[in-house]
Amino acid sequence: MRTSSLAVVLSGALLAAHASAAPAPVPSFSSLPSGNGFGFSVFDASAHKVTTFLERPYKYLRAGADPHGEGVYRRDLAYDIYFGARVGGTTASWLPDATQTSAGYVDQSGIVRTTASIGAVKVDSYFYDPYGLSQNALVMIARATNTGTTATTVDLFALPNFRLGPGGDDPSPSGETITTDGTRTLETGSLGDAGGAMIYMPLAPVAKADCTGDGYAAVIAGGELPSDTRTCKGDDKTIIFQSTQLSLAVGETRSFGLLVGFAPTIASAKVVGDAMTTFVGARTPDQILADSRAEWEAWRKPPPAGLSSDETVVYRQAESTLRMAQVLEPFGADLQNHGMILASLPPGVWHIGWVRDATYAIVALAQSGHVPEAKDALRFLLSGRADGYDSYTNGSYRISITRYFGNGAEETDWNSAGPNIELDGWGLFLWALRQTLDAAGDASLLAETLPTGTRFLDEVRAGVVAPLQRNLESSGLVLPDTSIWEEHWDHRKHFAYTSLAAARGLCDVAAIEQESGDAIRADSLRLQSARLVAAIRAHMLDPTQLLGGSQEGVAGGTYHDGAALEAFNWALFPQSDPLYAATLSGLDFALHTGSSGWMRNDDHGSRYDSNEWIFIDMRAAEAFRRSGDAARADEITGWVTAQARANYDLIPELFNTFPSDGPLWSYTGATPMVGFGAGAYILALQQRAGQAERHDCGAGPDGGAADAGGSHTPPTSGCGCGVGARAGLPCSLLALCAFGLLCLGLWWRRRPST
Repeated sequence: MRTSSLAVVLSGALLAAHASAAPAPVPSFSSLPSGNGFGFSVFDASAHKVTTFLERPYKYLRAGADPHGEGVYRRDLAYDIYFGARVGGTTASWLPDATQTSAGYVDQSGIVRTTASIGAVKVDSYFYDPYGLSQNALVMIARATNTGTTATTVDLFALPNFRLGPGGDDPSPSGETITTDGTRTLETGSLGDAGGAMIYMPLAPVAKADCTGDGYAAVIAGGELPSDTRTCKGDDKTIIFQSTQLSLAVGETRSFGLLVGFAPTIASAKVVGDAMTTFVGARTPDQILADSRAEWEAWRKPPPAGLSSDETVVYRQAESTLRMAQVLEPFGADLQNHGMILASLPPGVWHIGWVRDATYAIVALAQSGHVPEAKDALRFLLSGRADGYDSYTNGSYRISITRYFGNGAEETDWNSAGPNIELDGWGLFLWALRQTLDAAGDASLLAETLPTGTRFLDEVRAGVVAPLQRNLESSGLVLPDTSIWEEHWDHRKHFAYTSLAAARGLCDVAAIEQESGDAIRADSLRLQSARLVAAIRAHMLDPTQLLGGSQEGVAGGTYHDGAALEAFNWALFPQSDPLYAATLSGLDFALHTGSSGWMRNDDHGSRYDSNEWIFIDMRAAEAFRRSGDAARADEITGWVTAQARANYDLIPELFNTFPSDGPLWSYTGATPMVGFGAGAYILALQQRAGQAERHDCGAGPDGGAADAGGSHTPPTSGCGCGVGARAGLPCSLLALCAFGLLCLGLWWRRRPST
């Protein structure tokens, strides 16, 4: 059927509204994290120094005394960490106070570089948590270059100011002790063995080291360290290391550096120190840096074809974000967390192991070629300690209903409405498993024995599939839960997202069973998946055939939800189905924020809800591209890319849409976001390049049996309305417009509020 002339006019009007609303990128974020699976440091580009060094990479070490409260908080051991320089024996400065010219990541890795100048000497400082050293450690290297016209000298100073007492983000500096054995310097705090120890190992010859407290002012005054005192006791003690004097010919570069390690107990300091010594070997600072850069490049996989130069940079940094988000601590009796993926990197507050966020990161890792990391994450999810909320889930289960403490034990967050019980993670795990097996090209993972002693596939069947099946109700839907937006138990609903994830997951595990030789089990799972899809269509559409966020929401009138887009990204409905067109265009209208992107839903429960969600932006871009609306998909992708380029190529959780909260479109929420940020970005660009997710049940592109690939043809709706805001609007909205509501007027009504 032809699209009506009114639809064409209104589509053009909304197209103009999108174009005119495209804002400029907003530089708003200045924290550059680096991690290696054992810890994190964060360089503050506005303060020009490292201001964070976490004792563990995750937010909570373990459960606290209150099982419904927050866990035991990890400490941020850094006060500040930076270099200083004295040029020509007279002119000196700590580098945060010197003239700064640049800061950013080296080749989109986890290596941070900042540049400052003192007179004719340029100093490039590098800070990063090194791979290749399986310890919580920080490499700091300064490279001084003579940019002048005459030879000169330079003395370089390293100032690592740590605090090892009790506290969270601001531990006490009380009772500190600094000692040295000539090769390594050890610092401890008032907690004694329980507080751990910092280990300092210079990477080049040292002229002096001073912990008296007089060195800081001496450098500012243009002098050298006043003494060589390496043993101190007292409150707030800091040791400063001074290099031997370096002679610089014109154009010459010389280096100095320090390797900093953290031992969780004083008793373990020798083990950590020996590992540091082995890591350094006979290498110079320049060799260590070059080897670290090469290690990052060797780990990478080629980006997908067709990326612009800006997209390539952001994609590579997103790839690095995924890597740094994975915990690599060894699996043991106390720590059962190897492979866990955090939802954000610090300083983002969600450096916690959420199941849902992790699954998107796993799929992004698998599709981008990092199959070993994806497998490790899947192993963790089947081996972590869960099953603590079986009274809510009709029996036992293996994968957490929300997230994990740092030690691998299950966690959920509570408020006055009860806990979060999120059943979507089980279906998402099965989706991620299928994607990883496809990327690996074999199913050997299924035959592995997990650290728990059970076979991988047996654990999938008993700990994931069976619990999911037990939570299907007679209607065909998954029982009410708290789902993707974490509504808490008293507000549980039949959420579309949870049932969509279950449908896709059961579809994927059916294919896995088929390929494993169990056709009977596969057929049963396919039938359950198909029944879920039919139930979603029967219970969650509004009168315009828009797919709502929940059955209860559709009944109550508040139901526009970006999470419903996964119905199309997971290929559960054919593009010829009218709900595809109605949902895409209706959500684009209802959730548009005023940039190119969307808020997550229309419940306006908080500013957090109503800010722009980058995860939803990128999943919308995928859905638009699958629908044939490449222009709208490119608009969204280009907007997120431009914002990232203005913010050290990192992707946040949210863009601010409230003028009273700061500049519009500035970064807010947790940054850098992992599965819901970097992962979603990678998936959108992989999909644009033709990466196909196989699906073997549900709905194929033409409404019949599912295809085995991911190719799609542009759909048309059943009521003469095109797909997407650029191609038309859903029929009910056209009717409203026909009654006198101009499209641009409606756009104005959706503008960001204060």
